[in-house]
Amino acid sequence: VRLADTDLVIEVERDLTSLTSLPYYLRRQGFQSDARVLSTATLEADAETAAALGVDLVLEVVRVRLADGEPISLERARFPAERFPDLLDRALSGSLYELLQSEYGLEPGEAEERIEVVAAGAGEARLLGVARGAPLLTVARTTWDADGRPFERSHDLFRGDRARIVVRARSVGAADAWCTWPASPPRWAARAPPRTRPRSGGWSACPRASPRSCAARG
Repeated sequence: VRLADTDLVIEVERDLTSLTSLPYYLRRQGFQSDARVLSTATLEADAETAAALGVDLVLEVVRVRLADGEPISLERARFPAERFPDLLDRALSGSLYELLQSEYGLEPGEAEERIEVVAAGAGEARLLGVARGAPLLTVARTTWDADGRPFERSHDLFRGDRARIVVRARSVGAADAWCTWPASPPRWAARAPPRTRPRSGGWSACPRASPRSCAARG
């Protein structure tokens, strides 16, 4: 992600093959990372969130992400309420991933993100300091823990004039093109394309370059 302004240039290279928080990248480059919490709530999950997390009740945190006090993104994150009791009573202006790791023993595993360009509505424009109709990058994300259990469904809106997505791709050799499935595949395995599902004997032809393809990596 590249964020630029007349007096502020923040360049963050985000490797989409790893799962690291934006505050980590900002701190590593010497910028002050912060968030302004707009609202928190315990909600009944809508259809999309229920399908992603497999729960009926969620905790929602809505924040504006800041870098050196400047708005970068509008974040709306939802988590299973039963799994993270008292989460909304904690300090929520830092990294939520780091909070979940330290307070709940969570080990993030992998995430699936879908990125699109949308126009800023009136409320979003006001919060992010852009004109109504300005382009925004929306990132819809589902995140699983190390055991394959989904724990986050979120939607982030990044200012289009301050964001650049960088993706690195690597060639995968034939020796890396196989992986084993565990005895009990995680919940998302049922949604995998047919060619990546287990064959007899427990082996599946699935390239390691495809993050959601393999349940275990060699």
